[in-house]
Amino acid sequence: MSRRKKNRPGLLTLASRGPWWVGASIATAILAVEALAATASRRTGPLGAALAVVQSKPVALLAIAVALLFFGAAVVAALRGRERANLLDVQRDLNSLKALDWRQFERLVAEAYRRLGYRVRVTGQGGADGGVDLILTRGTEKVIVQCKQWQSTSIGASVVREMFGLMAHHKATAVAIVCTGKFTRDAATFAAGKPIELVTGNALAELVESVRRGGVSPARARPVAAGSRRA
Repeated sequence: MSRRKKNRPGLLTLASRGPWWVGASIATAILAVEALAATASRRTGPLGAALAVVQSKPVALLAIAVALLFFGAAVVAALRGRERANLLDVQRDLNSLKALDWRQFERLVAEAYRRLGYRVRVTGQGGADGGVDLILTRGTEKVIVQCKQWQSTSIGASVVREMFGLMAHHKATAVAIVCTGKFTRDAATFAAGKPIELVTGNALAELVESVRRGGVSPARARPVAAGSRRA
């Protein structure tokens, strides 16, 4: 499978991926500006005349159409948020995690970190072949995450090394690699002493169970530790 193109997503796409209120806020702002411009265009004087030219019917219709698009993005974001929550809540063990496809696995990991108090951005630049899938922020932390939904093979040092090399580009404070299996000894050795967290399948299953039951509070969730390994 080829890697997804690393194009920068547009504002509408970002609104559909983020919290629902982002799209709703943008749509509301567009309509508010349109209403203010319509009111101001009825005033006399140079400003009113200039706004009257800009405030034409096509422009007003365009503003309404764009606002509706962002309201639509807000609805999509809300539905995706509900889907992520439901996806996590139905997991029971490692076998159920392994049954997910890579897209579902990525969404599940994102939801788990959200419940740990992180703000999560799905980059759309990872995919089945690798890359940075998620960017987490919380306070001064910025963590780049790769989700590896590999069924049989262990994650080797080359994957860990590649992610560590992306830290500077993303100005990240740490790296987390989450998988459904295990990491090789070489991978663990490379991560030792570095701001890299290796999360095995068993550790992820425990984390999912904990956040599903509400057992980890965002205030208590520890940051990604240097060279840590959740086995």
